[in-house]
Amino acid sequence: MSSETAIILHGNEWELSDIEGIVWMCQQRAWTNREWRLSPALVSKDHLSYRPYFGEEYDPELWDLAPHGWDHDHCAICLWTLTVSDDPNESTGWTNEDHTWLCNECYEKLIRPQMAAENEL
Repeated sequence: MSSETAIILHGNEWELSDIEGIVWMCQQRAWTNREWRLSPALVSKDHLSYRPYFGEEYDPELWDLAPHGWDHDHCAICLWTLTVSDDPNESTGWTNEDHTWLCNECYEKLIRPQMAAENEL
């Protein structure tokens, strides 16, 4: 792959054509850098599924609320894991109002350059 069609993210080579859609969507949003933290989750009574909890109503007959049950997220672009860690590459990232996360590397390589180019116009 040539450097014009691929990018290295966390030591892995990605075809730009494989991620261009999600990168474009991420470039359209506002992002805030912050530390990743444990958060509440809803866990199904059969323990076969769980999802982050944002305060919405739920059926307690079907779901249990686990106060610190959401223990990681993934970068929307490269799927890097963001979690509680002493390593800032794992414990900090970029998030938005949709609770979507980006790792620092994807933000720096794919989002920040686009923002800088738009500010030059």
